[in-house]
Amino acid sequence: MKKVGKLLSTMFTVGFIAAVTATPVDVAAYTDYDYVGDSSSFTSEWERTRTYKVNSKIIGYMVYGFDIDWINEDYVWTKATECYSKAMVKRSGYETTFSEGAQKEKDQYSKIEVAHKTYYVYYKTEFSASYSGVTYSTGSSSVKD
Repeated sequence: MKKVGKLLSTMFTVGFIAAVTATPVDVAAYTDYDYVGDSSSFTSEWERTRTYKVNSKIIGYMVYGFDIDWINEDYVWTKATECYSKAMVKRSGYETTFSEGAQKEKDQYSKIEVAHKTYYVYYKTEFSASYSGVTYSTGSSSVKD
C-alpha cells in the first residue's frame, strides 16, 4: 500500500510540474498605437517607422502606412529585438476589433495588410515583454519597398 501511495504522489508531482511548465503565463505586454483620422492622409502613399527604445537600447520597430500599389491598403509591420511581436490594424467605423498578424519571434516581422475602408485607422504594435520607460521616435520611411 505504501508503494501505491508513493507512486500516486510521484505521479501527481510530475503531472503538476508538467502542467505548470506547459501552461503559458500571461505577462503584461507592451503595446502602442498611432491613430490617423483625416481623409487627406489617404490620398497618396505614405509610410512611417516608429523606433522604440528603453534608455538608448532599441527594443523594436513599428512600420505602418497607406499603400496604393495593387489596392488601397493599410498595413503594419512590427519587429521586436528581445521578444515576440504582433502587428495589428483597426479600421474604426468599419470594424470593432483589431485585425492581427501572426505573432513572430524576435528579429522577425509580424505583418498585417488590409484593404483600406475608412479614414479612421489605428496602427498598433504589441511586444510580448513588459517594458517601462519606453520612448519612441517616428519618422518617414520606406522599409516596405
